[in-house]
Amino acid sequence: MCAQVCDFHPNNVLGVHEVEHHPGTEPFLQQLQAGTLKRQKEQNKELHDTVREEYNLGSGQRTDSPEEAADALLQRTYPEIANSTQTAGIFIPESFIPRVPLGVDPKNYEEQFKALPEADKSKFKLNDKAGELQGDMVEKSLYEQLKEIYKEKPVVVLQGAELLIPKTNSGVKRGEKQESDVIIINNRLKYVMNIEAKKTLSTEKKGRSNVSTIDSALSQIEKCKRNFETYFSQDIGEWKFIGVIFYDQSNGNICERCECYVMSVDDIKEKIKTIEEEIEVERASAEDQSVTDYQTIVKRLVFTIFANPGPVIKSKIIPKITEAITTSTKTNIAQGDYRSVLFWTPTQFQIMHLDGANVPVQKRVLLNSCMSTGKTEVMKGMMRMLLNEGQRCHFIICQFGVKKKSILQVQLENEFQKEKEKGNIVFSFLNCNPEKDNMYDLIQNQISEYPGYNTFIDEMVLDANWSGNDWSKIIMEDHLVLWVIIAAIHGATQEDFAPSKMKLAFPNFFIPDLKIPLRNCKQIVKYVQGDKSDKFLAKVNNQCASNFSISVPEQLIEGLTPTEFVVKRENFMSEIQQAIQRVKDTVGDRGVTIISCDGSVSGGYYGYTGEGNVSTNSNMASTILSALESAGRNGILYSADTGQGVSEERLAEWIKDRKNTDLVVVGGHGYLCRGWEDQNILVVDYLGSGVGLENMCMRTITNLVVVRGEAPWYERLAYTVGRVLDRVAPGFTRLVDRVIRQIRRRVPAL
Repeated sequence: MCAQVCDFHPNNVLGVHEVEHHPGTEPFLQQLQAGTLKRQKEQNKELHDTVREEYNLGSGQRTDSPEEAADALLQRTYPEIANSTQTAGIFIPESFIPRVPLGVDPKNYEEQFKALPEADKSKFKLNDKAGELQGDMVEKSLYEQLKEIYKEKPVVVLQGAELLIPKTNSGVKRGEKQESDVIIINNRLKYVMNIEAKKTLSTEKKGRSNVSTIDSALSQIEKCKRNFETYFSQDIGEWKFIGVIFYDQSNGNICERCECYVMSVDDIKEKIKTIEEEIEVERASAEDQSVTDYQTIVKRLVFTIFANPGPVIKSKIIPKITEAITTSTKTNIAQGDYRSVLFWTPTQFQIMHLDGANVPVQKRVLLNSCMSTGKTEVMKGMMRMLLNEGQRCHFIICQFGVKKKSILQVQLENEFQKEKEKGNIVFSFLNCNPEKDNMYDLIQNQISEYPGYNTFIDEMVLDANWSGNDWSKIIMEDHLVLWVIIAAIHGATQEDFAPSKMKLAFPNFFIPDLKIPLRNCKQIVKYVQGDKSDKFLAKVNNQCASNFSISVPEQLIEGLTPTEFVVKRENFMSEIQQAIQRVKDTVGDRGVTIISCDGSVSGGYYGYTGEGNVSTNSNMASTILSALESAGRNGILYSADTGQGVSEERLAEWIKDRKNTDLVVVGGHGYLCRGWEDQNILVVDYLGSGVGLENMCMRTITNLVVVRGEAPWYERLAYTVGRVLDRVAPGFTRLVDRVIRQIRRRVPAL
């Protein structure tokens, strides 16, 4: 195999090469003035922030120089590089983002795809992505290896870069760009390494282009080297260019000349170490070069010569991950799309089938799976199908002791506004107490108010006597739909959520087995799960629990590692301010959601005079809002207490356009935000009890920050004893909670 490689590329680009300084090549800025930047503007329909006639640098400063703009963006986005204080690797993007978000379980993808009927593939626009998914797997494997190798080295690792080809290169068409799988810029050793990843390394020519994978990789490396030299050779000192191929499988032997630069997951760490040791020896005798070259290369690669839409830098990573999870395109299905949810349980696509009369084949459906598995998305998918067929829908959202609409209901009313105005869909809000109320009777009354409507029930909490009802006997017309989502069960045990137990109360209901948390990132799921098993009860409050039973596949989007602050209660105000500053540094001015586990706890009162009424009895709400003011951020309160906070109408406005305003949600043990999602959430658990914490954290799609109060030893002991006694006779934890709250009210210093 390799003899053909060397023959094909006699000046083999694999290995270590000096960056050639081509005589007559124009310096970088002259190339821009010669038309590269102009072509870039013409190519991009939506111009990136750095591609403008004039650049706004903030604080009233503007410039028409792309170089000055790149300097400002480098200082703002990666100050450690601009200030020469970098000590660890910077990865762009800082989390791997797959090309095929649907492909969370690559090993079983082809089997799942083949199992789907052709009619379903066509109806739900499911295209075979097996080839692209194989590429994702190899590139993710490479990305994870590089994370290990470079995490403590001052380098930049640029993954999936698409750069404009310089105009000065011969035969370049207007707007032409070159993609490189990985470019590594090493400051200390002064090298640029281009790694091209291939699933299989072979000289066999395949595909429309009739090019082998080895030829393709070498050609890409050759172009990357030529482009780099054209852009930078006149502006930097003595640097090295290293060409490397990474592969998963090989169909031949590799010669000694190339062997050091053709790597797999098994040897990449050792081979890169060997390359760096050789360069280290050579650099030891050379004069030390200024860090300016490194800054120049990074800022231009990242901010100036990119092709649309540009690299996923720090300010873009959160929306980019969220988009991969929540937003499908014509050619790609998002990880959390309802079609993805059903794809991984193909036999359950039947719940989305309509018969010849446009009536769902499965009229009775019960969804009792874990949070973030896509239950509401599947329900919304069916509602849209029925609405498109001219049918009417009744959506009931249940609340537990809260007299306001949940954020989910307000969001859905926004989402279905046009159908709501036509009278095709109605929303009902059901406030109930599962300790006292019979949910069966309450739901029957709600359904009776809208005859002729298909009924969808979300966030239902089953009462203590739920198993004694037969939900198949709910009175409604036979052709109409009844779909139910179970959020929690009063006094639940793990066995209560088993299909066999559910079938006792919901005979003739189809129960899909949704286990993958597709509406979330792997890192957030790991944080919530902690050291618990993949099957446990998540406390909603001290009386009710949700089902937490999941399966996390290898290719679920990794996401960002959650940030946690565990603090003494007396330092809570300052720690909340730090957490808010952490959020601000990550997301900028965009509004985020802040959820408090308890809105009426004791603690120091901090005055607040902003939008919405906040009484002095709600100390935690006022504390958070005051901390926002101190950080220079705007905030509004949505409270479970009817006399506090903004109205439902103001909440609807915020959901449509939050701008730079944060939403603070307090009270009701998180029931106001159940079923709802946001890409950035700060969770505040002042008491440190952890009750309801799983639900609140799982509301986060991408970026989670948690502030937890450290409970005194006697409270932790009391709760532990209460939980143990709960196994004998439920109710002890609730009793402990009430006693501790009374003590806190009477002795605020505790």
